[in-house]
Amino acid sequence: MDISLLPSGDFKPALEFKHFPNRVAAFVFRNWNLVSVNRLATVLRTGEAEIIKVATMMKLPPPVDPGCLWIQKGYITLIRQNWHLLPYEQILELLDWTPEQLKHCLKEDDFLWHKLGNIKPDVELLRYQEFTEEEQQRCAEIGNTVTKNWIDGFKPFEFAASKTLPAESNSSGLRMIYPYDMVYGEPLLDDELAGFPEKMFRDYAAAGINALWMPTLIYQLVEWDRAPEMSGAWETRRRNLKKLTERAKSFGIEIILYFNEPRSITTQYAKRFTDLKGLESEGHTTLCTSQPETLNYLKSAMHELFADCNDLGGIFLITRSENPTNCASHDRKKECPRCAKRQISEIVAETVNAMAEGVLDAKPTARVLAYTWAWATEYFDDIIARLNPGVTVLSVSEWGVKTDCEGISGSVVDYSISHPGPSADAVAGWRTAQERDLNCAAKIQINNSWEMSTVPYLPVYDLIEEHLNNLRQAGVNDFMLSWTLGGFPSPVVAMLTHIKEEIAETLYGASAKNTILAAWKNFSNAFRNFPFNSTATIYLSPVNCGCANLLYLEPTGYLATMVGIPYDDLDGWRGIYPPEVFERAFSRIVNGWNDGLELLAEASSQIAPEYRNNLDELTRIADAIYSIFRSTMNQIAFIRKRGDANSEQLIPILEDEMALAKRLMAAQTTDARIGFESSNHYSYTPNLLVEKILNCQAILKSLKK
Repeated sequence: MDISLLPSGDFKPALEFKHFPNRVAAFVFRNWNLVSVNRLATVLRTGEAEIIKVATMMKLPPPVDPGCLWIQKGYITLIRQNWHLLPYEQILELLDWTPEQLKHCLKEDDFLWHKLGNIKPDVELLRYQEFTEEEQQRCAEIGNTVTKNWIDGFKPFEFAASKTLPAESNSSGLRMIYPYDMVYGEPLLDDELAGFPEKMFRDYAAAGINALWMPTLIYQLVEWDRAPEMSGAWETRRRNLKKLTERAKSFGIEIILYFNEPRSITTQYAKRFTDLKGLESEGHTTLCTSQPETLNYLKSAMHELFADCNDLGGIFLITRSENPTNCASHDRKKECPRCAKRQISEIVAETVNAMAEGVLDAKPTARVLAYTWAWATEYFDDIIARLNPGVTVLSVSEWGVKTDCEGISGSVVDYSISHPGPSADAVAGWRTAQERDLNCAAKIQINNSWEMSTVPYLPVYDLIEEHLNNLRQAGVNDFMLSWTLGGFPSPVVAMLTHIKEEIAETLYGASAKNTILAAWKNFSNAFRNFPFNSTATIYLSPVNCGCANLLYLEPTGYLATMVGIPYDDLDGWRGIYPPEVFERAFSRIVNGWNDGLELLAEASSQIAPEYRNNLDELTRIADAIYSIFRSTMNQIAFIRKRGDANSEQLIPILEDEMALAKRLMAAQTTDARIGFESSNHYSYTPNLLVEKILNCQAILKSLKK
């Protein structure tokens, strides 16, 4: 097994999890019933009886065989929770993957390597050994906690539908969203297209969604004669894409592909592209778009794809961010002798135009959306001025919105629901596009955002109403409604064609309507306190994993990773905000959100029986959000206080964290949507939430010595 293919990053020893007696116990606990007993035994080079023995000592639930469910749909959860427990060799065994599969996943699966911190912690091979008496005693103590706290009934990936309002028949404009639970990796290799059931299309069509987007790579859909091996299985993907677009079309839905091109070439094939070489980047070679052949490749590939898959709805393009592509994509233009003297706007626009020409030559009615992500305001006008007719300018509506947290000024970078757009920058860009008779579209998050991604939707209807009204006043009526997060056909999506008062009365009845509206207003006002500046808090803090993030009495030395592992990196979480301001902001969110929960409790006595399930769902989701925000507040306070001489002030925080972990587990066990996001899979599971209780108990015990 050649693991030399896999990245390592800087050397750093793996963390120890001292709430377990040893690494074997931690491994069995975290992966119990997510991976078969047989596979756990194989990884540890032992028998199933030994694994069962460890699980029994810790009184874990009876074993079930999940088959390949988590390996197929939750592999990122498995990778993340074993990152500090297993070396690469054993992660490959756990997943039954080749090094090539894991390498591709780390690079192409929505920045997974970056989400893991660009480092593989150093850890020795894990092998089963008989437990000592002391280790067995610790397992018995764990068993007592499991017995008291583990809540059975979690049914992962079984996502309930929400009752919502059908879209108005006279609605118009692009309504594009990401399939809620689609695996980000390779759905087109499945001949059955199991990730795209007819029910999904029916639900989206009923909600007024008319386009679904998905990521892909050009060389995986169009064979590249320079390196045909790179395009392995392209015919399968192309065939299944045609089937998919036909299926979607029957429901009035288009498939739109996301491209971030030209993709860099691995070292294995780089010598074949020496004449097109742009820059060296993380062991890969980029292709320079100042070379005509590169642009011709983009154009001809798009033409071939759309000529063959004529039901495709279109494409959208990121050209200055994400993966390194053209020489201007990551501000390294000066390193390329061909691009150094050229304007960034020229390089970006010609990349868009080359692909647009290929698409529109083959299908003139297709959409080509030039996503302005990371263009920077100084390039907006010049890039737009260079775009071909037929291109739509797609901008993040909120990017650049000014924020204020206790007098500290900031601005939105990335997506925000707490601070509605559009920004002045977005409006200016659209105005420039409109002056050139180019279409405009707004990228928004209608259901959730990285401020809170692990619930199907945020019940902050007032904020969504404000944002949509602002966009319509700006003359924008085409919407991309989500990134990989926030694609659920929820009640909030009904805001596209209904007012919130109508939604409240239809879903909760006339008698509870006003109380529900008051609760939504409280949630919205509370959420406005989110301490937003750039990407620090949304990417790095515990707002996307909540109670599952472990606590440490001593600093770990690890930096928080992008929507991956927050660790204890408070300085990374808070960005520009002083620690006390940061904690106070979350306290205000928590207090205001709790006021909304109290109103939902009041609505419970007002609601008619036929609306009870709808209220239960709303309350459950709102309660999960509260638990995560309160846990984030607690973790900030814990880190601020852990070095103080008076350790007793940590005790109420630890006790509250244990209660919140169980509270969140109860919500997740009832509703498997809670904790899930398509590009990160499950950020927490009952296993990890009970582990948080063990973690807090161990710290409490050490404080009382």
